[in-house]
Amino acid sequence: MQRLNCRKLSSKFQAFLVSGVSGALALTVYLLTLAPSLTWAHWGADGGDFITAAVTGRLPHPPGFPFYMLLARMMLWLPGDPARALNALSAGMAALAVMALAWIALRRGAGPVMAAALALTVGFAPLFWSQSLITEVHAAAAACVALTLVAVEARSAFGAGLGWGLALAVHPTTIFLAPWLLGRGADAPRRAFLDAPRGASAPRQTRQSWGTDVPCRAYVQAYVQFVVGLALGLSLYALPLLRGAGPEPWGDARTLAGWLEFSTARLYWGYAFALPLVEWPGRIVAWAALLARQFTPVGALLVLYGLTRWARRAPGEVLGWLAAWGALNVYAIGYATHDSLVYLVGLLPLMIYPLVEGARGMMVFITEAQSSRRFFAICHLPFLRASVVIVLLPLALLALNWGALDLSRDTEAAMWARTTLAQAPPEAVVLVAGDRHTFALWYAQDALALRPDVLLISRNFWSQPAYREFLAQHAGVTVAEPEEFAGVRPLCEVEEEVLRCQ
Repeated sequence: MQRLNCRKLSSKFQAFLVSGVSGALALTVYLLTLAPSLTWAHWGADGGDFITAAVTGRLPHPPGFPFYMLLARMMLWLPGDPARALNALSAGMAALAVMALAWIALRRGAGPVMAAALALTVGFAPLFWSQSLITEVHAAAAACVALTLVAVEARSAFGAGLGWGLALAVHPTTIFLAPWLLGRGADAPRRAFLDAPRGASAPRQTRQSWGTDVPCRAYVQAYVQFVVGLALGLSLYALPLLRGAGPEPWGDARTLAGWLEFSTARLYWGYAFALPLVEWPGRIVAWAALLARQFTPVGALLVLYGLTRWARRAPGEVLGWLAAWGALNVYAIGYATHDSLVYLVGLLPLMIYPLVEGARGMMVFITEAQSSRRFFAICHLPFLRASVVIVLLPLALLALNWGALDLSRDTEAAMWARTTLAQAPPEAVVLVAGDRHTFALWYAQDALALRPDVLLISRNFWSQPAYREFLAQHAGVTVAEPEEFAGVRPLCEVEEEVLRCQ
């Protein structure tokens, strides 16, 4: 018994060590390439909105991303530029996801070196890496999904439910994880049933489930735990209603109707599957090119090989995986915005499964080849060892993408926002259009407390009643058109990134 306990302790220490080293390596790379302030790079225009909401306590754009905003407000204790603090939040959450993926790889049978290399392969995939350097929700969504997968592997029904609920409270597109949870035979709760005690206190009544006799009471208890965890995570969406948020630029959550409209992102419903059919071929080509470069050609082949090998061993799991990943991809392709492909980041942790299966299969193949006399002598060379090939994957991704993804010297957005506000005359009314410029000026004025005398007005928001009410309270006057706020004040407008004043 003592020897068994020592083995368990050693296994847990190894998992902790491998996960910790993997996360530390990923975090080091992220911090070295982190944007120093607000950035527009890597589809990061929404960053100014998130930073402003975190500093001022206002709502960000719908549906509010409540769990992410809680984390963002906690990060503001870091000194200096709040943009850098929230960029660091993305880096930390991405590193947490890598740690979780290393643990899953170990759990699925990969060795320590291979587990770390495969987790870092996902962590250094260009799309994943790009969202780890800026203020955005996608790295946090990926971390919550990865922790949900950990709970599934650990057979924790409550943990799986809570993890998924928090993922949904970061970004609603993680709803597409549902086919994986269900397609795996509802593993999130069901596998907990298989470990249920069957002593004298266990209920006699059982039900047949996937070929396993599961105590009905344990079956129901695990599902209840899953639902309770899910409900706890989703309950964060009630926070705007509880604090009576509004009127604010993005909505008014003081009433149930206003809260429902905001929390369900009614403003964006028209974008879903609204991409014109004529643009689908181009979007699909861009999607295919994006996916092809995520893991290098060798990694892509490894994923495909892993899926075929996995399908022979566990077809139900592969079906759930394909349904989850495929549904999200179809949604992202059909979503009528230029940056919708970043939605894929939230479920990129699912890639650890075919990567592990492919790596294990490659190890078996190379081992058999090296021990067979039917193969040439080249098969016995050390560089053909599977672990060496796998370790080269994250290194290749670093070498290929560092220059393109590095934001450590990117100061364009922050400098533009500071300069534009500095150029405005005293007490000026500044009209601005477009998310890119609007959010950058919000960041400079509200997050950095620059030029409080300037009244910023977004033309894009003017059609929203809550925004007009918000401005009326802020300016102390109600007007019919935004230009009327000027009165005797100077009137300026941002045109093509240049501030022009009358």
